[in-house]
Amino acid sequence: MFDTILSNIDKMQAIIVALSALIGAIVTLVITCIREYKRIRKEIAAEEFKEIAAPFCKIAETEPMKVLENLIKPPVDSLPSIANSNEGKALIVAQATIEKANPKILKKLGINSAADAVPLVSSMYKLIKPLVKK
Repeated sequence: MFDTILSNIDKMQAIIVALSALIGAIVTLVITCIREYKRIRKEIAAEEFKEIAAPFCKIAETEPMKVLENLIKPPVDSLPSIANSNEGKALIVAQATIEKANPKILKKLGINSAADAVPLVSSMYKLIKPLVKK
């Protein structure tokens, strides 16, 4: 009688250990899925942002003042020397894209100002600059 009770207790302990391992695996899977979902959402938002920024990059590479004049909130002074610099062009394109982009895209990317968008714009310039120069 005592042996069956101890045997049942051992079986219950084994079941509890197995269940806790299973629950741990499920929790890890859910956390990984959430993390990957957020990463994919951010990548999609970045691609949407780049699609909006591409035409501005093309124009700003040759005529940055043209883009700067159409901005509601210019990020740089209207001096040609600033607007023609690489940093000035990146800020101008970033601000133009921010003004045109959907706020949801900006929120997903964590963009609050033109300075926050410069890394995305700079990565695009590496692709667009050789095409515009031809």
